[in-house]
Amino acid sequence: MTKRLTEIQLKKLKPKDKPYKVYDNTGLGLYGVLYPTGTFTWKQKFRIEGREYTDTFKPSYPSLSLAAARQQAQNNKVKHAQGINTHKEKAKKKLVTLEDVCWLWLEAFKLEYPKKYEETKNRMVKHLFAYFKDTNIRHIERQDIKDWITSMRKKGIGHTALRIKQNLVKVWEEARDRKLVTENIVSGIVFKKPKGKHHKAEVIPERFALLLLRIDRAKYSSLEHEIGIKLFPHLFARHSEMIRAKWSDFDFTNKTWHYIQKSEEGNTRYRTIGLSKQVINLLNTLPRTSKYIFPSERSTTGHISTFDNNYKKIINPKEEHSIHGFRSSARTIIHSSLRENPDVIESALGHRVPDRLGDTYNKNTWLPEKIEMCQKWSDYIDEIKKQAQRLEVVGND
Repeated sequence: MTKRLTEIQLKKLKPKDKPYKVYDNTGLGLYGVLYPTGTFTWKQKFRIEGREYTDTFKPSYPSLSLAAARQQAQNNKVKHAQGINTHKEKAKKKLVTLEDVCWLWLEAFKLEYPKKYEETKNRMVKHLFAYFKDTNIRHIERQDIKDWITSMRKKGIGHTALRIKQNLVKVWEEARDRKLVTENIVSGIVFKKPKGKHHKAEVIPERFALLLLRIDRAKYSSLEHEIGIKLFPHLFARHSEMIRAKWSDFDFTNKTWHYIQKSEEGNTRYRTIGLSKQVINLLNTLPRTSKYIFPSERSTTGHISTFDNNYKKIINPKEEHSIHGFRSSARTIIHSSLRENPDVIESALGHRVPDRLGDTYNKNTWLPEKIEMCQKWSDYIDEIKKQAQRLEVVGND
C-alpha cells in the first residue's frame, strides 16, 4: 500500500543530476518535483473532459508547506468536479498584484542567478508579500514604498529593506515592460545605506591575551563549537563565512582557504586566507562527517547556525569583545605590533585595496605575503598567551 508524504520524508530528499518526482498518495493528484538546484515545486495533475492538465503551485516548498499544498489541491479538486479548469483559469489571470509581478521577475532571476534565488525569494516572501498582500501594483505609490522601508527600519532590518528595494527597481522595470505601470516609482527613492553595527573589540595586546586564555580554558557543548571559537582569533573570517566553511575550500598543502565572498552589493568575489600551522592543527582534530567543517546538529545536510551561544558563556560580546571584533583586533595589533604592510592586512580581511598607481582597485592578491603574515600572527598569539600565563604565575606567587 502506498503511503502519504510526510514532512520528515521531504526534509530528507536530496537533489539529483536530473529533476525527479515525489508523489503524495492522497488521491488529489498532488506531487512534487525536486530540481538539481534544490528547488522543490508542488504540482497537481488532473483531467477534465478526457484531457490531462497540470497546475504548478507557488511558492515552492517549504514556503508552501505540505499541508498548504494539500489544501490547495483539495480546493482545486472541488473546482474540477464542477467542470472548472484551474489550469486555464490561471492562464487567463492577469498580472495585477505586486506579488504576481515579483514571481514573474523571480523566474527570470533564477535562470541568471540560481545561487542567489532562494535567498532573494525568501526575503520577498517574508518581508514584502505580507505587507503588500493582494495590492494592485498600479495602485502602489512612491510613498507606499517609503512607508514599507520605514516599517522595516523600525524592526531593525534596514539592510534587508535595502536589498529588497534594489530588487524592486528591477520588478518595476518588468512591470513597465509589460505595460502594467507607466513609470518606475522605486528607482527615484533615495535610501541611505544603514549604518553598520559597532562591534566591541579589544585592541590592547595584554588584555587581548587574557581573553584568549579564557577561550582556551572554557568548556564547550561540542568539539565543533570549541574548534570554531578557537579559530576566530587566528583567521580573518566573518561569522557568516566561518559557519559555512567547507572542507573542499581548504588546501592544507598550500596553506590556503579559498572561498566565495558575497559583497553587500550582491557581487561575488573570491577570497583567500592564509592558514598557519596552528590553524591546520586545530582543523585536523575535527572529524570529516559532512561537506561542512561545522555540520548542523539538527540535519544531515546543513551547517551549524551560530557560535554565539557558546561564545556568550565565555565573553560578553557587548561589553568586552564580540566575535566580529577578532577582525578589528587582528587589523590593529598586526599593524601596530608586527608592522605588516597595511595592504596585505586589508586583503587578508577581504577588503578591496585601492591601487596607488591609479586603478580603482589593486588586483594583487598578496597571497605569499598573507600566508607569511598569518603564520606570524598565530605565533604572536601563542607568545602573548605565554606572557599572560607567566604574569599569572608571578601574581599568584
